[in-house]
Amino acid sequence: MPQPPVYSRFEAAWVPFAPDRSRQAASDLAWQWAARQAAARGRPVISIGGGRSANSGPVFGRRAGGRGLAPDAPLRDGPGAVVLCNPTFDLLGWAGQLSAGSALAVVGDRGPHRLTGWAGAVGAVNLDTGERSRLDASLRDCLTTLAGYDMNGHTSDLGSAHRLLADMAAAGRLERAVILGALVGFGVSAKGLAAVAELIDLILPVATWLATPSD
Repeated sequence: MPQPPVYSRFEAAWVPFAPDRSRQAASDLAWQWAARQAAARGRPVISIGGGRSANSGPVFGRRAGGRGLAPDAPLRDGPGAVVLCNPTFDLLGWAGQLSAGSALAVVGDRGPHRLTGWAGAVGAVNLDTGERSRLDASLRDCLTTLAGYDMNGHTSDLGSAHRLLADMAAAGRLERAVILGALVGFGVSAKGLAAVAELIDLILPVATWLATPSD
């Protein structure tokens, strides 16, 4: 039987990809929101990059009081807010763990790791519109069930997940980036996410999800 997913507890916001907006402008929008969140907690904003050090996990820098600081080791007291730009789903999941009890602002990209599903799963505020993102109720029900399956090699759950995804495909609702992003938001592990991605790729031709419009 599927178990309910464990939701990360953090305030969330996102900046959707816009082809006419520079990455700097999108990042600044995320920083403005994150700075307000961090100020309320009395701790700095952490900016996560894609690098990784041997001892500390993903490399990051931090800002406090509007000043940029050099890359540093992780703060022992945790961040006041985290800003993450153009992440992979794995890095997005890691940032969600780091942000527990604080706030996370994510800047979207046009690539395969689009943020619509994640934003809807965690109820992130769209910083362009000020509106809170939501998943369609029936889609949320499907993905909540999917997130509850044991995707770490349990044959019965993998079979159930495959049937659920096949039903979604038949209904025209199997959008790879949306599903994987939402599962990250629901706290599914990297191994579980990889298993779902493999199932989707068995059901849908690769060309289908590559052609999915960007956010």
